[in-house]
Amino acid sequence: MKRIYLLLLLLFPLSTMYKSSNVFAADPPESEYLAAMSAIKEGTYYLVTEVGETKWYVTQSGNLTDKVENACLFAISKDSGTLANSKLYDTAFLIDPGNGAHFSNATPLLDGNAYLHLGFFYQDSGNDRNDWERQVFYLKNGKYAIRTSNTTYGETSWLDAGRVFWSCEPGETDGSIIPCYSYEPAYIWALEEPVGKVKLYLILDDLYTLYENQLYDDVDNPDYVNMGSGYGQYADWVTWRKFKALLENIAELIDKLQDPDYDYDSDPNAYTIEQANAMKAEAASLWQKILDSEVLPNDGISFADINVKAICVANWDTNNDGELSYAEAAAVTDLGEVFKSNQTITTFDELQYFTALEEINARAFYDCKSLKSIIIPNNVTYIGYDAFIGTAWYDIQPDGLVYVGKIAYKYKGTMPENTTIEIDEGTLGIACGAFSHCYGLTSVTFPNSITTIGNDAFSGCRGLTSITIPSSVTTIGYPAFLDCSGLISINVLPGNTKYDSRDNCNAIIATKSNQLITGCKNTIIPNSVKLIENYAFSSRSGLTSITIPNSVTAIGKVAFSGCNDLTTIIVEEGNTVYDSRDNCNAIIETSTNTLIIGCQNTIIPNSVTTIGEYAFEDYNVLTSVTIPNSVTSIGRYAFYGCI
Repeated sequence: MKRIYLLLLLLFPLSTMYKSSNVFAADPPESEYLAAMSAIKEGTYYLVTEVGETKWYVTQSGNLTDKVENACLFAISKDSGTLANSKLYDTAFLIDPGNGAHFSNATPLLDGNAYLHLGFFYQDSGNDRNDWERQVFYLKNGKYAIRTSNTTYGETSWLDAGRVFWSCEPGETDGSIIPCYSYEPAYIWALEEPVGKVKLYLILDDLYTLYENQLYDDVDNPDYVNMGSGYGQYADWVTWRKFKALLENIAELIDKLQDPDYDYDSDPNAYTIEQANAMKAEAASLWQKILDSEVLPNDGISFADINVKAICVANWDTNNDGELSYAEAAAVTDLGEVFKSNQTITTFDELQYFTALEEINARAFYDCKSLKSIIIPNNVTYIGYDAFIGTAWYDIQPDGLVYVGKIAYKYKGTMPENTTIEIDEGTLGIACGAFSHCYGLTSVTFPNSITTIGNDAFSGCRGLTSITIPSSVTTIGYPAFLDCSGLISINVLPGNTKYDSRDNCNAIIATKSNQLITGCKNTIIPNSVKLIENYAFSSRSGLTSITIPNSVTAIGKVAFSGCNDLTTIIVEEGNTVYDSRDNCNAIIETSTNTLIIGCQNTIIPNSVTTIGEYAFEDYNVLTSVTIPNSVTSIGRYAFYGCI
């Protein structure tokens, strides 16, 4: 990534600034100056003054500009409680024109009519401009100004902050090449804090700079981390990959912000300052977790089961030494089905060292009849269908909810009526099909540690009346709540970044995509929803009417399958994709005249040409339907299950 530390910044709305006043006479006492130093905020600012009604900013070369996009930034920092030297980003030193004879490289400002003045001295063989310091001066009236010192001769002689600008007005000259000037105070400089695009850039750039030296770009060892005393490979590869992905995202954002063609203010998806600060907090948390993790040895793992070792070495021994090291195990991200139906393996406690695993595939250990012991990594949040069914380990588990690692894996046995389940604190996920067809389940409580609810996790739980999704959940499988016919209340807790139940709608909505994924009999679809997912309302008892707002542009074919109590369907006027013409109690795709969703009271209009796939699927209360002569095509399973 191309990186710049000199910011010739792009245009943005002007921020709140510390307004400058016109004139002040002299420095306040040193004690007042020192006391004021503690009030100065560290940060990055523009240096600006006002001449009449015009703001003038300092540029990279020390010139002045009235265009903030051409201005330069000062970084103001403190050292041990006192103000450190402010540093102009890679700029030429602000020059003193002197009498014009001593500074041949003096650059005229404001079309040659004013100069930025730094101090009382003339350039000669005994002086070096680099010995000059710049500091921020805090005035008694709460305004900021710049003052400077010269330490060339081992002493500090502070100058009036007001003398940093020539006292002549722009446009005035003394009739010669040299602009008029005076050492009387004229203008006071202020610090203006950047906002918007520039502020966002500064936060992200500082964040990336803080961590970039932790990346070790060795093509042979791309996942090593600088632990402070050399490079080592750590145990928590999942966190490391998240950290790297975050930095890569930050780098992409920085590149985007530096693109002169990128219009930040017009981008509806532009990152905000709040999001940038959240990334900063996330990076700090991830990095601390990495530093707290174990540095892995390069020794080979001692397997208790030689058959397990043979399979592991055959698949993941990357250096072909006949062993599987801890580092090689930690690099594995997918087990595949290499253990499926293996009848000889008995123990695999060493799986705990496969720390990059975040999921166990469906049927990964299915029918491994001799497998009695297994320990999965703590990072695993997702377990697929039947991953441990048919193993000796599962067979010896008692009836009830079986956990593997930090996953609620499967409810074993027949669940009694009116069962209430409280998932253990610290549980990270609900496995696919964990409570599938547990008809006795009436209530489930999730801890705020849950991040993943797997596919069909609660499918067929017809006695489940309400669900509350904690703020920690980031993944909900498809379809996690299929055929939960008794649902009457759905709530996503505030603070969840992936899902919401906006407007008390009694539904689960994917926040970013505005996709409704789970509804119930009491759902009111908000006018911000764009898509209704397949099975979102499947088999919801008591759902008698549904109103499709004009925001909806896509509806899954089986979104309302099996809703036998559904009698009324209305599409709001103004919807550009669907309609319910002639009060037909159906959803019709307007452009194709295709009826995609019907109900027991649907009257098919004579303008419909196609009855779509699954349009009346599983409506077993449907007693009759009249097909008008306009219909020329009927999709597969359009009336499947209508008996």
